[in-house]
Amino acid sequence: MNVLPRLILSTALLISSNTQAQDTSSWSDKTICRLANSSGTQAYVDETVRRNLDCVASSSGTSTPSLTDPLNELSLPSDWQLSMYPAVFDQERRLISAATIGQSTDHFWRPFAKGCYDVMSNWQKSLMWYVKNQEAAERSSAVTADAASYRLVHVNTCLDYYAQLPGMLGDTPDELQSLILGWSKANPFKLPSTNDRYYDGKFYETVSVLSVLSAYYAVYYDEFDYTANERQQVDSFLSDWMLKLKVRTRPEGGRKACHKGNIQTHVRLIRNHKIDEDTCGSLVWKEMVGQLLLGLRLGNEKLFKAGVATTQWQLNFFDKTGIFISWASRGASSMQYTGDLPTFLGLLTEIFASIGYDFMQHKIPNGLTIKQVMDRQVDIHQDHMVLADYALVGGAYKGVDADEFKEWDSLTALHLAGTNMKTMVREMARYVDQYRPDLQHLRDRSYRPSDMNAQSIQILASFHAIEPYKMYLGSTETQMVREDLIPPRPKRFDFKTKKSLIAAFKSLVPEVHHYDILYGNSKSMMASGHDGRYKVEWFFLNKDGTTQLRATDMLEIEGGRITFTPSGASIPTIAQRNGLNFKLSLGQLITAKGLVSSVEGSSPESINIHVNLNNSAGYGVSESGKIAYIWQLTKLEN
Repeated sequence: MNVLPRLILSTALLISSNTQAQDTSSWSDKTICRLANSSGTQAYVDETVRRNLDCVASSSGTSTPSLTDPLNELSLPSDWQLSMYPAVFDQERRLISAATIGQSTDHFWRPFAKGCYDVMSNWQKSLMWYVKNQEAAERSSAVTADAASYRLVHVNTCLDYYAQLPGMLGDTPDELQSLILGWSKANPFKLPSTNDRYYDGKFYETVSVLSVLSAYYAVYYDEFDYTANERQQVDSFLSDWMLKLKVRTRPEGGRKACHKGNIQTHVRLIRNHKIDEDTCGSLVWKEMVGQLLLGLRLGNEKLFKAGVATTQWQLNFFDKTGIFISWASRGASSMQYTGDLPTFLGLLTEIFASIGYDFMQHKIPNGLTIKQVMDRQVDIHQDHMVLADYALVGGAYKGVDADEFKEWDSLTALHLAGTNMKTMVREMARYVDQYRPDLQHLRDRSYRPSDMNAQSIQILASFHAIEPYKMYLGSTETQMVREDLIPPRPKRFDFKTKKSLIAAFKSLVPEVHHYDILYGNSKSMMASGHDGRYKVEWFFLNKDGTTQLRATDMLEIEGGRITFTPSGASIPTIAQRNGLNFKLSLGQLITAKGLVSSVEGSSPESINIHVNLNNSAGYGVSESGKIAYIWQLTKLEN
C-alpha cells in the first residue's frame, strides 16, 4: 500500500490550514494579492479588502497590487457639488413628474401606496415572509412575467416603489424620510450568516435597500427635513452600513467569491455554480454607487475610497469585447439585466465627472476603455444575440428557459427586458453627445414616458433610485428650456404644515389621494376638456388641520386663458385676490401667484397656489410658512 501520496496530501493540507490561520498583517501586498487570486481563499480576499488593494493578474501569471490605477489618485474636493446648475437639474425632475402625473396612486401603484410603509417599517418580519416565498415572488420579476403578477407587496417590490415614487412626485415623500429616520433609531438590519438557509434572499434585500436609498439620500440630501441630531444619526447609520456591507467578500456558504484573475475560469465557475454571482453582480453595482455618492456628500474619505475599491473590483468582469459576464450569463434574463448597465456606466461617468475625472477614458483591467465598453452596450441593444454565447449556456432562470432568448427579435428582447434604445441613449447622454452623432436622433432633450414604439422609458427602479441624465444636464446645461410648459415646483415647507395640509385634504376632498393634491398629480391624465366656469372656495388652514371658509370667487377657463373674478369683502381682501397672476400649464395645472394676508391688518405675504384641475383642489403656503390656503374648485354647469 503506497502511503506516500496520502502523506504528501496530508502535509499540504496541514500547511494550508496553518497558513490560513496565521496573522497575515505583516505579509506584503504582493503576497496577499497572489494568494487571493490563485486560491480564492476567503481570508486572503478579506485581507485585500481591508488593505484596499486592487490585485490584477499580470501577463506572467503572477499577481501584484495595482498602484498606477488613476482612480487611486482621486480624492474628495472640499466643496463638492453634484450639479453646477441646480435649476436645470430641478427642471428635468419637474418634467419627469409632469410626464408621469397620476401614476403614484393609480391602479397599479395603489396597493404599494397603502402597504409599503408598514412592510418596510417592520423589516425583519417582512424580510422573513419574503425569503420564505422568494421563488414565487421572483417569478413576478421574470423576463416574461405580466404586470398583474408584480402587484404583490413585499420588500423587493416596495423598494421599487420607493425608488420610483420621488420621481413621480418630483419631491422626497415624507414617509421615506420617516422610514429612514426610523431605521436609524431601531437599526433593524442584520447581515445573515453565509450558512443561513435563507442567506441569498436576506443578504440581497438588505444590501439593496441600504445601497439604493443611501444613494438617493446623498443626491437629495437637502430634501430630508431632519433636526441636527437626526441628521447626524442618519448620516452615521447609513455610512456605517455602507462600509460594513463588503459584498464581494461575502459569498453564500459552499461557494466562492467571483474569480477575477481569468475570465474563462470565471465563466466556467459560473456555469458550474461554484461561485456566488452576487459578489460581482447587481449588489456590487448598487453598493458602489451608494458608497461613492454618500462619501462625496458627507465628505467621508474612507467611504469614498471604499466606493473606488468596489468600482475597481467590478471592472474585472468584462470580457475582451466589453460584455459584462455576470449579467450576460443569466439565460433568458441576460438582456433584462444587461439593459441596466448603461445606467450604471452613466452614473459612474457623472459621479467621477463631478470631481473632474473622465471615466469614459478610464481603462479597465483587460485594456478596454469605458468608452469602448459603452460602444458594446450599443451593439447589444441593437442585437441582443451579441450575448448569445453566454446567455444560451445553462438552464432556466427565474422559470424561463434560455432557449426562449434566441426566439425573440431584437425589439421583442428589449421590450421584455423593460428597456429600449431611447432609454440607453438617455442614460449614457454624455457618451452619446461626445462620441455618437449617429445616435443623436434618439436624444430627447426632456423626459418622455415612452419611445416611438409606445414602450415605457423607465428611468428609476429597485436597482437605482437616481438617474445619470439629470446629473449630466445639471453639470453641462447652463440654461433651462421649456420653462413655459413646466409647472412651478410647490414650495417646500415644514413637516407640521404638511401634516396639517394632509388632514385638511382628507376632510375636504376624501375621494382624492393626498399625494395627488400635495404634488399636483392626478389619477386622470386628462389635459383638455377643462374649459368652463368654476366656483373657487378659499379655506384658511389652521395648525391643527382644520379649515375656515374665507371667500368664494369665480374662475373661468377658455382656450387656455384664465379669468378670475373675486367677490365679497373678506380676508384675503378683494384687492389681494384681484392682484393674483395666473398661469395654466400642461392644460391642467393652475398656478396663482400674489400677496395675501391671514387676518385683517396683517402684512401680506407672497404665496403660490397650485391646483390640478383633475383633482378639483390645490393649496399654497407663504414664504414664512405662517399662511396656508386651500382651494376647492367646483365646475359649474353652463
